[in-house]
Amino acid sequence: MDDSKIVTSPVRVDFHIHSAASVRTRDAGNEALARCTSSKIDTLVEKLGNPRLPINMCSITDHDCFDVEMYRALKSKEGHGTLKKVLPGVEFTVALPDDMGRPIPIHVVAIFDDRGPDDLIEALDSHIPKTAGGRPEYDSKDKGTFSSQRFSQILSDIGLSAVLIGHEKSVGREQKNDVSSLGAERADEIVLTEFVDALEIRNRRNEVDMRDLVERYTKPDVPFVLGSDCHNWDAYPLPSADFRGREDEVGFCSLKCLPTFEGLVMSITDPSRIRVGNARSLILPHRSWAASTLSSMESPAPSPCLPGSTLSSEITRSASR
Repeated sequence: MDDSKIVTSPVRVDFHIHSAASVRTRDAGNEALARCTSSKIDTLVEKLGNPRLPINMCSITDHDCFDVEMYRALKSKEGHGTLKKVLPGVEFTVALPDDMGRPIPIHVVAIFDDRGPDDLIEALDSHIPKTAGGRPEYDSKDKGTFSSQRFSQILSDIGLSAVLIGHEKSVGREQKNDVSSLGAERADEIVLTEFVDALEIRNRRNEVDMRDLVERYTKPDVPFVLGSDCHNWDAYPLPSADFRGREDEVGFCSLKCLPTFEGLVMSITDPSRIRVGNARSLILPHRSWAASTLSSMESPAPSPCLPGSTLSSEITRSASR
């Protein structure tokens, strides 16, 4: 029997890590991030292997760009330390209509299928419109975003299956670029539809804050994942050095799957495979957890994805491959 096809341990993931490429798009002037180049990949790999929170599957997701050389550099480290899989990704800035119909900038992390073909991965960045100076050429210029129509076209042009993860840091204290900034009804409506397959929680949250976030979304089986949003590899798993001393607040999520893109799709379409935080159980039934405390994650009962759930066209396409 091929042991590589058997899930023997949870896969801890982080699909929200930035590199120096983001300095060219949205993080100009961030000197710490500018030092996160391919020459420092070993530093990142070492940090990903932290014995307390070892990461097994990850992506570098820069703002509205894809540095294929950075991806290749990290991809070459698969099998080093705890790192088993690196997936290509981009954090897109997309204008989606709020509950009043107004376009609101939202960050959507797109995680792509690493199975290629390789030429599609190599050409990925070429499908993201750019100015003559190499910066993203947004069609919603007043908002500094891609319109939802342009975003759909970009994904189609890229031609790779993708999982789309909406940015969600501060429900109840909405910040710009959060899905919840669209308004409660619109945010709940857009999850599990064309533009958002799952929601990303910042990896530093207290129990009450996380429960409030889950309760905001009324659809059953909304998948939640945790990401670092790291902008300084020396400070990883913290977002930056400004958060030093708060390492004990950090947590990630684990997936009950193989460390592959297919495993990610399987987990997103069956959130009972996702464990948020550091509880022992791999099962996270959305409604059960929302009605209790995080400590109940020790031994909840499974809650498989309900039939008829609407998934984005991208994840549906990937799941059917």
